[in-house]
Amino acid sequence: MGNKSKFRRIDWSRILVEMISVVFAVLLALFLNEWRNSVRENHQLAEARANMTLELRHNLSETEVKLSEHRKQLKELEQLKDSIGKFKLPISEYRFGVGILNLQEASWRSITLTKVVNKLEFEELNRFSELYRSFELVNKLQDGYMQVAFSLDFNKAENSELGYLATKNHLVQMISWEEELIEEIKACL
Repeated sequence: MGNKSKFRRIDWSRILVEMISVVFAVLLALFLNEWRNSVRENHQLAEARANMTLELRHNLSETEVKLSEHRKQLKELEQLKDSIGKFKLPISEYRFGVGILNLQEASWRSITLTKVVNKLEFEELNRFSELYRSFELVNKLQDGYMQVAFSLDFNKAENSELGYLATKNHLVQMISWEEELIEEIKACL
């Protein structure tokens, strides 16, 4: 019998190659996973921007329509005041209404609730934040007017002059804010 050992000689070079292969496979898998996540996030960002663009175009159109209506309503309100002189009935009796500006915010809210917000450039994020903050201010202005308009005191004949002034002031403020909103929305598109 020869001198054959029960133990085989360890082939370190083969082990090293296998270890490098395993490490390479793990690193490749991690890289591919990161790449897939990046592609998915970029797709989500592109989709979010497309939705924001649609939402902003709708809001621009809505604001332009309401601006035109509010200018017309202000003119009609002033003509009404000129034609009757002094209001003797509650302002609501003169069949005069003020249109409400309904701005969409779903896309913006969706972006702010997801990781997509982290992918936006700082300038873009700041511009959108300011714009949607303006939307909130318009909504608060409208809510305030609606509370006044539907109050019992607003609809009393003795308060018709105050009702007229509140309505006129609201329309003047809305027209001013709508003009600004149009410019802000255009800047974001």
